[in-house]
Amino acid sequence: MEAGLPILVRQEGYISHEFGTDLDQPLTYWLTVHWQTLQHHTEGFQKSADFQAFVANFRPYLTRPASLSHFSPE
Repeated sequence: MEAGLPILVRQEGYISHEFGTDLDQPLTYWLTVHWQTLQHHTEGFQKSADFQAFVANFRPYLTRPASLSHFSPE
Protein backbone atom coordinates (compact mmCIF):
# COMPACT_ATOMS: atom_id res chain seq x y z
CA MET A 1 0.00 0.00 0.00
CA GLU A 2 2.76 2.42 0.93
CA ALA A 3 4.35 1.83 -2.49
CA GLY A 4 1.35 3.49 -4.14
CA LEU A 5 1.68 6.77 -2.27
CA PRO A 6 4.62 8.17 -4.30
CA ILE A 7 2.46 7.66 -7.40
CA LEU A 8 -0.34 9.64 -5.82
CA VAL A 9 1.66 12.56 -4.46
CA ARG A 10 3.34 13.32 -7.81
CA GLN A 11 0.01 13.85 -9.61
CA GLU A 12 -0.90 17.27 -10.91
CA GLY A 13 -3.48 18.85 -8.64
CA TYR A 14 -2.72 16.64 -5.64
CA ILE A 15 -2.91 18.52 -2.34
CA SER A 16 -2.86 15.91 0.44
CA HIS A 17 -4.31 12.60 1.57
CA GLU A 18 -5.46 10.76 4.69
CA PHE A 19 -5.55 7.00 5.15
CA GLY A 20 -7.05 5.04 8.01
CA THR A 21 -9.23 2.22 9.27
CA ASP A 22 -12.87 2.31 10.29
CA LEU A 23 -13.08 2.11 14.09
CA ASP A 24 -16.38 0.21 13.91
CA GLN A 25 -15.23 -2.15 11.16
CA PRO A 26 -11.46 -2.66 11.57
CA LEU A 27 -11.11 -4.51 8.25
CA THR A 28 -12.53 -1.49 6.39
CA TYR A 29 -9.99 1.07 5.18
CA TRP A 30 -10.56 4.53 3.76
CA LEU A 31 -8.45 6.89 1.70
CA THR A 32 -9.35 10.55 1.34
CA VAL A 33 -7.44 12.52 -1.29
CA HIS A 34 -7.65 16.29 -1.54
CA TRP A 35 -7.35 17.67 -5.08
CA GLN A 36 -7.19 21.23 -6.37
CA THR A 37 -10.20 20.46 -8.60
CA LEU A 38 -12.45 17.49 -9.32
CA GLN A 39 -11.02 17.43 -12.85
CA HIS A 40 -7.52 16.86 -11.53
CA HIS A 41 -8.85 13.56 -10.19
CA THR A 42 -11.34 12.50 -12.87
CA GLU A 43 -9.75 13.84 -16.04
CA GLY A 44 -6.13 13.77 -14.93
CA PHE A 45 -5.27 11.02 -12.49
CA GLN A 46 -8.02 8.49 -13.28
CA LYS A 47 -7.19 8.63 -17.00
CA SER A 48 -3.42 8.48 -16.51
CA ALA A 49 -1.11 5.49 -16.87
CA ASP A 50 -0.23 5.94 -13.19
CA PHE A 51 -3.79 5.22 -12.04
CA GLN A 52 -3.73 1.45 -12.67
CA ALA A 53 -0.32 1.16 -11.00
CA PHE A 54 -1.69 3.06 -8.00
CA VAL A 55 -4.80 0.86 -7.73
CA ALA A 56 -2.70 -2.32 -8.04
CA ASN A 57 -1.06 -1.46 -4.71
CA PHE A 58 -4.45 -1.70 -2.98
CA ARG A 59 -5.82 -4.87 -4.63
CA PRO A 60 -4.30 -7.26 -2.05
CA TYR A 61 -6.31 -5.47 0.66
CA LEU A 62 -9.67 -5.48 -1.14
CA THR A 63 -12.23 -8.11 -0.21
CA ARG A 64 -14.88 -6.39 -2.36
CA PRO A 65 -14.88 -3.66 -5.01
CA ALA A 66 -13.76 -0.31 -3.66
CA SER A 67 -16.29 2.48 -3.44
CA LEU A 68 -15.60 6.02 -4.58
CA SER A 69 -17.32 9.26 -3.63
CA HIS A 70 -16.55 12.88 -4.39
CA PHE A 71 -17.14 15.51 -1.70
CA SER A 72 -17.06 19.27 -1.64
CA PRO A 73 -15.81 21.00 1.51
CA GLU A 74 -18.46 23.22 3.04
